[in-house]
Amino acid sequence: LSAAGLSMTRPANWAILLLLRSCVGMRDEGKRSKTRARNFASCPEAEARGYQPLLKRDGEFFLLGDGSPGCEGTFEQVLQSCSHEAKDTVKDMDDFYKQQTVFGVSPWSVGELNQNIVVYGASPDMKTHMGNIFVKPVNGIEETISFTEVFSAFAEEGCPAVVWGGEVRDAAMDISSMDTDVGWFCPQAAVVQVLKNRGWGGMFKYHGACPTDLTGGIQCVSKSAPSTYVQVGHPTNSDEGFEGKSAYENMFSPDDIREFTTNAMGYDPKFNVVLDPTGTGLCDTLEKKVSYASKQGVPQVGTQETLEEFQEWKADGMIGTGAGKMIRLLKLVIPPKSFCVSWPTFALVGRDIFKSLFYPSRTFGEGLTALKHMLHSYTSRSHWLVVYAGELMVKFCKELGTVKHLLNEDLPEATVVCPQFETRKDIHTLLAMETVPHNPNIMEQANNEQVKLNLARIQNDLVCPLSS
Repeated sequence: LSAAGLSMTRPANWAILLLLRSCVGMRDEGKRSKTRARNFASCPEAEARGYQPLLKRDGEFFLLGDGSPGCEGTFEQVLQSCSHEAKDTVKDMDDFYKQQTVFGVSPWSVGELNQNIVVYGASPDMKTHMGNIFVKPVNGIEETISFTEVFSAFAEEGCPAVVWGGEVRDAAMDISSMDTDVGWFCPQAAVVQVLKNRGWGGMFKYHGACPTDLTGGIQCVSKSAPSTYVQVGHPTNSDEGFEGKSAYENMFSPDDIREFTTNAMGYDPKFNVVLDPTGTGLCDTLEKKVSYASKQGVPQVGTQETLEEFQEWKADGMIGTGAGKMIRLLKLVIPPKSFCVSWPTFALVGRDIFKSLFYPSRTFGEGLTALKHMLHSYTSRSHWLVVYAGELMVKFCKELGTVKHLLNEDLPEATVVCPQFETRKDIHTLLAMETVPHNPNIMEQANNEQVKLNLARIQNDLVCPLSS
């Protein structure tokens, strides 16, 4: 046990289960890979913007660099036979992750996890963007210490971290972020020990009763569920700090636990690379497209396999499940991000959630409850959330024929309900009354003339072109 009273010898039980699951998957994948063509992810848009593909994975097969002779095969084969310059960087990274981290695994080496991962050398613009962040002092540490110094300190003690999630997405779009979330390649106890060793202080969330012997400005918050969360120091604003979880909760999580692809990317500050575990996150971000994390890359809508996979994705997640997980796409489609929703995601989410917002026998069901929770959490953007939720419902009804065709389903509930709304105003009024009846400011903002004038544009941009 460390001074923080936490086990440092192994990851959490759920992480071990993931590893066991991956071992089974590896055997199954080995059988499948002998009979199917290889399908490495491709993103010409990323390459056009200066991102350099270093590694691509498709199950047990890998492609290094441009896939020149000798650069495609099993990982051991390509390291031995590939002569592309990407090999040296990949080998250095692989050695670092396996030999100098407590977890001892690289993002592409764990069985069935990250089977479609792509590793990109960051574009010049992204390096500049991240470099401007890394030279700033970390909010929450009393002495002036930069992000670069904090990352280096963790790496020196076998606890390196990669930036994860929203900040990576925002860097690819060259927009500012509030905080830095990371994934540590070591257990929570090791992270807490670094905070104590460096005298930075901090806070961690712990499953069960907190240790009573905490010193050095370390605080603990007891949680009823397992958590690996750690906050570095004590930031003056909780949204502007350096915080994170075990890499087993982000970099090494299965696709069905992840949220949308654009929020599932990492950035390694040591090697200046983008880690794209789903293989489509960077492309979706550059194209401003919302897609759920699919093992198929771009799912083939209308198949039983896709429907079952989507149900698994919907039912599990670190941030939320069910409607609470699906409705988070609203955060990406409202301004200022203004993403469009991919057709597969729009059809599959619509099948489950848009109808639950207005299906009479459910009294607005779980979709409405999830929207209410979101409005409470994001009050400054609540009027946009209400408007866009309504417009997504309008779009779903307008495109019901296309949705039915894509899903190969009749969708009888939506067929009955959609005609009951004679005008767009009916949907917006009903939705606003059910979500914010006691907040006239939100209703006024949601119905102001400027918004009304923009509804046609919103409709046009909500869902990506069908071919994308």
